[in-house]
Amino acid sequence: MRKIYLLKKITLLLVLGLFFYNCTEENIEYKENSLEIKNIELEMTPALEKIVEMGFDLRDIIETKPHYIVEGDLMFPKELSFYENLQSNSRLSNTSNCRYGPSIVNTTDIAGNFDVRTIRIHSQLDPVGQINETPVWNPALNHVISQLNSISSSSCLRFVNAPTPFGADITIVHDPTLTSGAYAQAGIQSGDNPFPLININRDRDVFATPLSRSNTLLHEIIHCLGFNGHQGIDSIMYPDPASLGFDGLQNIDRSDFTCVYDNCEEVISNDAIISGPLEICGNSLPVTYSLDNTNLIPNWSVSNLILVSSNNTSITVRPLNNGVSSIGTITAQFPDGSSTTFNVNIIGSPSPNPLVGVSGPSILQYYQSGLFYTNENNFDNYNHVEWVVYSYNFPNAIQHFNIQSPAGNNEFNALIEVLPTAPPGNYVVQCRISNNCGTYIIEKNLEVKEGRPQLFDL
Repeated sequence: MRKIYLLKKITLLLVLGLFFYNCTEENIEYKENSLEIKNIELEMTPALEKIVEMGFDLRDIIETKPHYIVEGDLMFPKELSFYENLQSNSRLSNTSNCRYGPSIVNTTDIAGNFDVRTIRIHSQLDPVGQINETPVWNPALNHVISQLNSISSSSCLRFVNAPTPFGADITIVHDPTLTSGAYAQAGIQSGDNPFPLININRDRDVFATPLSRSNTLLHEIIHCLGFNGHQGIDSIMYPDPASLGFDGLQNIDRSDFTCVYDNCEEVISNDAIISGPLEICGNSLPVTYSLDNTNLIPNWSVSNLILVSSNNTSITVRPLNNGVSSIGTITAQFPDGSSTTFNVNIIGSPSPNPLVGVSGPSILQYYQSGLFYTNENNFDNYNHVEWVVYSYNFPNAIQHFNIQSPAGNNEFNALIEVLPTAPPGNYVVQCRISNNCGTYIIEKNLEVKEGRPQLFDL
């Protein structure tokens, strides 16, 4: 009997071994087939053809749902209209004497035909509403802007840190979905404006130092102005800017930048400068702007503003006060044909869809928590969100509630717990969305009842 048992056991082991061998063979074959599928060439589309015509290697292009990702960090849209304003074979052309020559893509239009243009950059990388959170990305952006503005006194571009996304030429956002192989992505401009978006995964370990953050921001901003990458380790456009040991622009970068975006002093025949607030509220009182460093008599004009008064050295304006955020323009035209322009960002208070409201439970008992929320997509012009609970019957009602916001890393969500000190009765949960020009308030009624929650409570 023991021999029969051993024989059966050996036979079973052989069968199992053969089964696992076949499974392993099939698994290896499946993996090989999977690799072959991944290596299949991209389906050639009109947009992809345009990218290849620019001189990029097809092997360096990855397709995602909304974009083509080129060389790891350049985003190219799939819409063919984007490529209508790009130079054909721009990366291979010799139309520029700059060292970057083949890498410049249709950059002259950004400067507005060599009139000085202000590029507004807004960062959303510093978390909003975090307790004891020290901003680290906004100081890095200020450092980058200072470097860009110091390249040349006759540069065709001026850079400012825009406090809100409205009117920004370039917006920098946190994107946790970027893969481990890419910690930042931007695109190349097309037509009259810079590429408008920079995605950065701020949670990556590569951003542990101020230098890694500022170098990455600078690298991506220059992409947005029309420059491709650079393989040399002596350039800020090196494919891995967070690893560079130097601070910002190098000689090659300054040389190439001035080659493309310099010599505006040849067109502007005087050094007149308009100075004043970059932003005003839509309900602002009249604001005065000064004209400095000129002996010429200006002819003033405004767009999207009301001209209150003017003289040879200043102009006073006020917004149209139509409740709509917009860009106002102040222009001083001089007898010699030159002019200078100043753009004013007119900000209205947050004004969402009138139907927007707060969602959440209508009744809570002691110790119960409820999630209250509103749709953040209804608001695009704000810088602060606050959740409060108040009552017409109970003074200082907020002390009876524990409010956690942001909830789930979303400042438009609040987790509100009822403390047992709350008097039973009616309360109001309020979400306040505000900016420097006003506050928009949305509310939801809440009834508080005594007692612990029961299993059968709904």
